Amino acid sequence: MHAVQDIAMRALFRACAEAEIRRVVQVSTVGAAPDARTAFLRTKDAADAALAQADLDWTILRPGLVLAPTAYGGTALLRALASAPLLLPVVDGAGPIQIVHVEDVAEAVRLAIEGRVPARAADDLVEDEEHPLSDVVAAFRAWLGHPPATILAVPLFLVRPGVAVSDGLGRLGWRSPLRSTALVQVTESVTGAPGPGGGPVLTGLRASLRRPPLRGAGALVRPALAPETGRHRRLEPVLARLGPRRALAVRRGGGCADRPRRRAGPRPRGGGGRHPPRSGSRGRDL
Repeated sequence: MHAVQDIAMRALFRACAEAEIRRVVQVSTVGAAPDARTAFLRTKDAADAALAQADLDWTILRPGLVLAPTAYGGTALLRALASAPLLLPVVDGAGPIQIVHVEDVAEAVRLAIEGRVPARAADDLVEDEEHPLSDVVAAFRAWLGHPPATILAVPLFLVRPGVAVSDGLGRLGWRSPLRSTALVQVTESVTGAPGPGGGPVLTGLRASLRRPPLRGAGALVRPALAPETGRHRRLEPVLARLGPRRALAVRRGGGCADRPRRRAGPRPRGGGGRHPPRSGSRGRDL
């Protein structure tokens, strides 16, 4: 993480200066600080500090908890909690959360690149309202199409052993959403200071969940598959051992066949079952 989020970013900033690329936009996160509890936040802050010292027209954007069709980190943990049967487990005493939609983050990046927001400034991308963790999980559950469930407050000391086990299994290939970084992200306050930075108008939690599917390239990730995300998280120990092709087949509900089935029928005559090459071709499928 240090190599990707700190060292690599410093090299990128130096390369931009050498190539005379003046405008640089860094997507950081709220909570980034040199004394933060996680390496994720500390390395983000280190890259922010390096960029702030560079002789560039930089903009640092610090989004809150990002809502998107795909899910990683804290968002993946929220979806897993929201998909739990019967009860909704949430960590007791978790701090407030402020949301931002991924399209709002993309719009803020576009405006910064175009120079329509002030340069050499850092802006938090968060909605105005703060939400308790229980409200966020309940809203996710409704969005995923699950029936309402009773909130179960779980003490943090009971959660930590499971997180330690998940961190260990993560080294074996199981990408569990219950990881130490994600736990810190959603239990401590995910809040910022919304202000007039010249960026887009940010939508809140429930408005973000009501937004239509992404357009353009984002439509390749179908939000209709979002309800499967929470349920498939329970199969991650098995999917991690199947390999990419079979795991994708299981996620899509297509089985685990090794190869596509061929239609039965008579084999073509001559050429050992292959069609003769077309005139002027080299006998290969182009």
